[in-house]
Amino acid sequence: MQPEVKVEISQAAYADIARRAVIEVDGVVGTARDPLFGIFGRFRKGYKAGGVKVKPGRKGVELTVSVVLAHGRDIWETLSAARTRIAGRIEDMTGTPAEVEITVKAVS
Repeated sequence: MQPEVKVEISQAAYADIARRAVIEVDGVVGTARDPLFGIFGRFRKGYKAGGVKVKPGRKGVELTVSVVLAHGRDIWETLSAARTRIAGRIEDMTGTPAEVEITVKAVS
């Protein structure tokens, strides 16, 4: 019988998982950083780096992911696949449910 161990997962870890998951989606070029976050970030709640904002949610974590999409792809299909991939990866790796919102910052 294994002893129970309390594990805490940082918001930065959730952001890293989301960032790696979203770039695996066909049609996503990468994540987009928010240039104003460095200036105003200390006044906002949650963790944000590399185009991923993480904050505690009602049932798990809430993520807002800013992405750059490939030109000529179906945006809705790509966003649906990205949302599913991120939420699934976070739940698989951490056991934490994730609510994912995606913002398209650019098309490349």
